[in-house]
Amino acid sequence: MILKDIDRKPTKKERMAEFELEERLHRLETDVIVQRRHIDHFPKNWASMEDKYPERPKRTRITARFDEDVVKFFKRSGTGYQAKMNEVLRMYMFARIAKYVEATNDRDRHNELF
Repeated sequence: MILKDIDRKPTKKERMAEFELEERLHRLETDVIVQRRHIDHFPKNWASMEDKYPERPKRTRITARFDEDVVKFFKRSGTGYQAKMNEVLRMYMFARIAKYVEATNDRDRHNELF
């Protein structure tokens, strides 16, 4: 469910998350468009140049279980599939913080949005 609570001014954290989400969605959209139009015009390693010097926040190792079809989907994209899965989770995180997406436990007992 997508939502945008317009009855109150968004918090600084919500505004920052909204900005991050929009920026990442824009980058993703731009990447897809560029790949479609220019895939044959660039050297083979051009697209992976950014992967060699990624911006990396502190990492935490966990054990997680994902549905088989989800893992197969990301693995088909080649090396770096875990980073891609992480980016999808990060975009969801920003969407939740910015209140673009509502989860079951986001409302109090009076059905008010936190």
